[in-house]
Amino acid sequence: MTVSRRDVLRALVVPCLAGLGAAGCGAGDQTVRVAVVWSGWELSQFIKVMNAFSERYGYGYSIESMGDDTSAFLSNEVTADSQPDVALVPQPGLVRSSVARLSPVGPQPDAPAWRTLLTGPGLRQYGVWFKAAYESMVWHRDDLPAPPRGWTWDRWVGQCRALARQGRPPLAIGAADGWVLAGWFANVLLSIDPASYRRLAARYATGRAAGTGPTWDIGSVRQALARLAELWQIDGAFPGGPEQALVTQFDQSVLDVFGSRQAAMVMGSDFFWPIITQYTSFPAGRVRWFPFPSNPPEKTPIIVGGDAAVLFSRSAASPGSRRLISWLATADAARIWARAGGFLSINAQVTGGDYPYPAGMRPAELISAVRRGSPDGRAAAFDLADELGGPLGGGDGHGTWKIFTDFFTDVAVRRSPVTAAIDKVTSALDGAAGGS
Repeated sequence: MTVSRRDVLRALVVPCLAGLGAAGCGAGDQTVRVAVVWSGWELSQFIKVMNAFSERYGYGYSIESMGDDTSAFLSNEVTADSQPDVALVPQPGLVRSSVARLSPVGPQPDAPAWRTLLTGPGLRQYGVWFKAAYESMVWHRDDLPAPPRGWTWDRWVGQCRALARQGRPPLAIGAADGWVLAGWFANVLLSIDPASYRRLAARYATGRAAGTGPTWDIGSVRQALARLAELWQIDGAFPGGPEQALVTQFDQSVLDVFGSRQAAMVMGSDFFWPIITQYTSFPAGRVRWFPFPSNPPEKTPIIVGGDAAVLFSRSAASPGSRRLISWLATADAARIWARAGGFLSINAQVTGGDYPYPAGMRPAELISAVRRGSPDGRAAAFDLADELGGPLGGGDGHGTWKIFTDFFTDVAVRRSPVTAAIDKVTSALDGAAGGS
């Protein structure tokens, strides 16, 4: 069993729980069909959640995969008759662009900013948040010394250069997964210009330019790309070189730091935790992280992601489907996965004691980050690529994921002139969005 999101789950049907009755598989002979993007370990945790739902309410269930292209799955009219009842969608932009096929659901009580991401016409909510993620972490082992005055972008670059000169690759990066590279860009842009970050997310939420506002060819976007090029072009930055990085998936990049120890650091999310603890022998108490660096007076970015449960219109009258939507928003459902790690909840009833993290992981900071930002005024922003829909929506081999993969290839592998590579990115982003 692997942890990779790129594994395609074949249509998996989970059998009825013992004790629910062989005939009909639960209350009213109803089986709730659920579509997910998870596979491997993540899928096994979700199955535990579904087993608890089935045991508590008596409904059977089946699980199928949305594959690598959630957008195509949600918009495919050909399969409308075989559509699932509920889907767990990792991109709020896709929820908003799919409201014609979805049913409104009851409001979720916690975190108003999260609710807004799922709001459609008439200010109705079209999903509930089940899983949250904090995506502005730099993971490392406890033998990496921190600068005396803390991490800034410039000090981080300096540390990476020093390690590379010593023949110690500073960074592992799963560049084979476009969402990883899009996450790098989101963190840098949010730290440089949070106002433009939010305006771009709002203007291109459907993928196409809407109303007036910034194009992608603006100073802060170009500055963010130049900052990435500065780091990605360091000689010896990646184990095996940038060519190897391009075929390294995100889970392998984690193992490169905590398993084989070929690199010192890896940027990523809280869901890296189970990869470290279950697939390496590295002691959990020696795992460390620091927030994604910025340069003063910039604020440290807090990028969050998540998976929202949506109800398809054809299943709006299904009591089991509506019960599942409500159940997934509860603390009881969240705690099942939270206890294993690699999962954060926006539900205020899920507390630090519900997570497995040792003190060195600073669990309170993780929880605070996804719910309300941080005490020093850092506001959380949803992952930019996940907010975008249409041609800009993320997905393997297209949209922003492909654009940033091409940028990494240009600056890190081909060593193209940075200005020309930046021109290419902004042109691709504006072209995909129809310009303005």
